[in-house]
Amino acid sequence: MGQFINPMETQCNPANAARKTPTANEILQEFRGHIAPVPASLLYRVGLLVVTVGMALLPLLYVAIIVAVAGLVTYHAIVNVSMFSRRASFRGILLGYFGPIIAGLILIVFLMKPLFAQRAKRLTPQSLGERDEPLVFTFITRICEVVGAPMPVRVDLDLNVNASASFRHGFLSFLGNDLVLTLGLPLVAGLSMRELAGVLAHEFGHFGQRFGMRSTYVIGAVSHWFERVVYERDLWDELLAAAARQTRYSIPGVILNLARFCVWLSRRLLWALMMVGRGMSALLLRQMEFNADRYEARLAGSQAFSKTASKLLRLHFAEADTRQRLNETWLDRRLGDNYVSLVLVRAQDLTKEMEDMIHHALCEEKTGWFDTHPADADRIREAQAEQADGIFHLERPATDLFSDFSDLSHRATLGFYREALGSEFTEQSLVPTDDLVRSMKRQETHRAAAEQFFCGVLPGLHAFGSCPKDIDLTTSYDVLVETIKQTRGTMSSLAGVAREAMAHFDSAESNLREADQAQTLLDAKMRPAKRTFRIPVKNQESVARAVGDAQQKQREAADILAPFYDAAWARLRAALQLLQTPAFATRVPEADALLARARHCLPALRTYFDVIPLVNQLEAAYVSLLVLVRNASTCGGTQAFDSELHRQQYKVHQIHNDILAAFSQVAYPFEHAAESISVSRYLCERAPDPTDVDEVGAAAYCHLERLPVMYLRLLGSLADVAEHVESALGLPPLHGDSHPTNPFQSLPTHGVG
Repeated sequence: MGQFINPMETQCNPANAARKTPTANEILQEFRGHIAPVPASLLYRVGLLVVTVGMALLPLLYVAIIVAVAGLVTYHAIVNVSMFSRRASFRGILLGYFGPIIAGLILIVFLMKPLFAQRAKRLTPQSLGERDEPLVFTFITRICEVVGAPMPVRVDLDLNVNASASFRHGFLSFLGNDLVLTLGLPLVAGLSMRELAGVLAHEFGHFGQRFGMRSTYVIGAVSHWFERVVYERDLWDELLAAAARQTRYSIPGVILNLARFCVWLSRRLLWALMMVGRGMSALLLRQMEFNADRYEARLAGSQAFSKTASKLLRLHFAEADTRQRLNETWLDRRLGDNYVSLVLVRAQDLTKEMEDMIHHALCEEKTGWFDTHPADADRIREAQAEQADGIFHLERPATDLFSDFSDLSHRATLGFYREALGSEFTEQSLVPTDDLVRSMKRQETHRAAAEQFFCGVLPGLHAFGSCPKDIDLTTSYDVLVETIKQTRGTMSSLAGVAREAMAHFDSAESNLREADQAQTLLDAKMRPAKRTFRIPVKNQESVARAVGDAQQKQREAADILAPFYDAAWARLRAALQLLQTPAFATRVPEADALLARARHCLPALRTYFDVIPLVNQLEAAYVSLLVLVRNASTCGGTQAFDSELHRQQYKVHQIHNDILAAFSQVAYPFEHAAESISVSRYLCERAPDPTDVDEVGAAAYCHLERLPVMYLRLLGSLADVAEHVESALGLPPLHGDSHPTNPFQSLPTHGVG
């Protein structure tokens, strides 16, 4: 599978500090000979030419469709002008003459819109100068010579797990060799020189196939453009749909719906053209990848190819996981000071699910008909068939090519944060990577403790039963131990039932949120679209019945959940009280620190239990406000709509303030970039303008995003303390009953969900 060497750890390790940096000559001497070029058959070249020409013609066909529509509209306007001399009715002239013209013009506008759509903004890469890193350029130049590819005029660095070769100025560089190589720093950090050389040989293999590379550029550009044309939706589409709905039964409504049908029909036609393009190009693009893979295998060896494929998959999974975890740590305004190092740490510690997915990709995954890249399993088989020993076998870390890779990664990390977060990011948020990794691992341990303590039945946003109000010692040691044993037995026997009950409770909760949305639309004098709701939304009465059914279902589930959570809280309280017993505390490692942590977390947990009704109200009000905001551009302006929008906006803001007031004197119990802050400050860094619906909605979203995270961390932290106590008692980890009886088999159904 291959082991990763963290370049930051390597450079900081005294044993490696004196390691000699390789010279250019030493690296060049490791390239032992040349590799045979990968031939392209005449059939392959002809096929590539045909596909390239075909793909280039597809946009022209698109333009031809626009011209044809314009011609038909013009023809109708000229030929059918005689309608005015037939004394036709005003309605007939409006529908028969002006209707097709208006619908056609709308269609032309919507067809032309994608031609002028701007590309999504990309983060600015960091360019690498030859004077700054001569060894890197020596390495790249030698690989280009071996492969027979032109040398790129520029090398860019970014923080993606990828390497890519492209034209520097798009079509402006199409006829020359004005090429740019983009290297992802996590890719460099995760590979050896041999493996990186193979990856670059693959990219330069595309460079070497000069016509093939240009064909790939044309095919890729056309394919991406078609995807934007077919799938892109914006405010124009929403306005057209809304205008058609509001005038549904009038003459303008007929014309607008005709235009909508024409737009839909054109997109269906374009989708067909896109799929034709994919079908034409996929096979040849896959063959081009196989050809480039052969360059990699011939330079680094077939065995190295398999090892590199495994590492790349691990790095890709680690990259996705790192970004998700940084989103979580950003809630505390804490970010690692070296993104590359974070990715490598995650690559060494993937979850079992990720490991299984990697194994499937490497051994079992199949290539689809419309895939532009072969499956990894197929690529590995083709590379093994080469049986190539390779001509470059230097296994030193690829980071040795750089004079100071750690500093380079740090600067790239700062640039990434600044571009991604804008003015919100300050260097105060930077945390040493090692510290952040330890914090992440601690959170993982606490999450696992929460799952184990609650037998996999975490309470979500809700608070069933009553949490420990205090943990002052008022009970004897023997009673506390017996309480822990009894509550463990209760939770174990009820765990399966509780899981079933929680599923029913969550289903009812989902129905309640739908009912809130439907009721909001009805109050705003709008008609809910039946196909978007699972519950009946015909009128006020049907929505009210759905609300009643869901609430009844929740009450029944909550009655079943109550004994389980009562036992859980009693068990937690007893464990925390037991930790205060001096004679017992000596048996628990770091008992004082555990007790201090518990005392720090309990005030936030108690307050959270107090505001649970407000949190549920905020969620319902926020969802309703969001529904109205999404429809404001198309349905706003009526007295009923504006009144309901303002009512929900005020309601959200008031609940938001009530939650902040409840937490204003409660210390935030976890690490934060601002050090000692209140939970209110954690939830809301800046008070929203109550008259600005966007700010009010954003503040509510922050509450609903951060409160569940804090709640889960509180449960995990306290559960971890309790698990330490029970371990000191010699009690094994608790596992719930996996074959419970289902209490809902005997409950009445209410036609919900």
